[in-house]
Amino acid sequence: MKKSCEYAAKSALQNSDFKNAAIQAEKIIKYSKDNVEKQSAVLFCAEIFTDYSDYDNALNILQSYTELSQNPDDLNYDSEFTAKVIFTCAKIFELQNNLEKADLYYQKVYMNFNQSKVAQEAMYRNAGLFYAFKNYSSAFNKFNDYIYEFPSGEFVDAALYFGGDCALKISQVERAIIFNQTLLQKYPQSVYCYGANINLLTAYYQKENFSQALQIAKNIVKNFPKQAADDGIGTKLLELEKIVQGTDRRVVEKQTEYEKYGKNKTIEGRIAGSALVKLLAENPSTQNQAYNLALEIIKNQKENNEITFAAENAEFIADYERKNQKYYDSAQNYLKAAQFYRTFDDSKSAVTLYSAVEAFLAGDFQSDAEEVSKMLKNLYPDSRQAQRVDRLFEKTN
Repeated sequence: MKKSCEYAAKSALQNSDFKNAAIQAEKIIKYSKDNVEKQSAVLFCAEIFTDYSDYDNALNILQSYTELSQNPDDLNYDSEFTAKVIFTCAKIFELQNNLEKADLYYQKVYMNFNQSKVAQEAMYRNAGLFYAFKNYSSAFNKFNDYIYEFPSGEFVDAALYFGGDCALKISQVERAIIFNQTLLQKYPQSVYCYGANINLLTAYYQKENFSQALQIAKNIVKNFPKQAADDGIGTKLLELEKIVQGTDRRVVEKQTEYEKYGKNKTIEGRIAGSALVKLLAENPSTQNQAYNLALEIIKNQKENNEITFAAENAEFIADYERKNQKYYDSAQNYLKAAQFYRTFDDSKSAVTLYSAVEAFLAGDFQSDAEEVSKMLKNLYPDSRQAQRVDRLFEKTN
């Protein structure tokens, strides 16, 4: 009878008939002659219910076997079987996203049955559980505990990788470096070597050790060409080369972002480009580059959600032109900036109108200066700029 039930269960499984397979598996339990057969049948039946996503029935079958008996005639007397049952329950709770119970049952396995064949996997999966739930601090501690408890364990390379990744995510950069370097040294053929290199690249970049990060990037491109190409590591390598040569890291990163989003052809690109203008403007040696970029971007800044960036770009262009004695062009761009600012910031609009007056006067465009002065006083009569603008004309007389 038992053999016919086994055949029926396997046949049902082959046809993805999980419901019938579970029914046959329960019969196998009933007709098993000894504990060994029953243990195998219990786990088999629970596995079928689990594959069928019938977690409640799977747990119902297992729960009565989760306590270790001292009676040799009891099915639960076998500690290895009990460990496997508790381990299976833990996996089911994990599938149900029940972190608390899965954690409890995994701990039961490796704390009470540390000689079991499933003990180290339970400890590793417990750490992975917290990683999956993005509790990276607890996950790091649990991966670390696993490595300490099973230094030659089956999952050490994975624990080193995920532990190192957790360390990065909780800003423990030095620990991240140690974990990932250890993985590469001890397990050079591990499937996690690429990820470990990526983690090291990130860690050294965060530490601003750009020379070391550059070396890691070169190794990645050399040893993992396809994955590196898919993940854009070549671009990161070029960034690092520029940084090592002395270019401001912020400029390099923003330049990459500007290019990534299509430069001035897209809103995202123009927003990134506007931020790049500000960064380039900080350094006298790159202000001309900032000026040319601002001119390029502002041509296409016509959307309402770009007004702020357009205003700032126009004001920077005006400032740069005024500094280089292009007074008429400067004044015109101050007026453009004032027009943009007027939609969201009257105080900045008043400031840029005042600057336009200054630029016109510096270029000896008296009538233009007078016209803008009147505009300033009409639009913002209570502003400090309106109250002071007449003094500019006194200085020129």
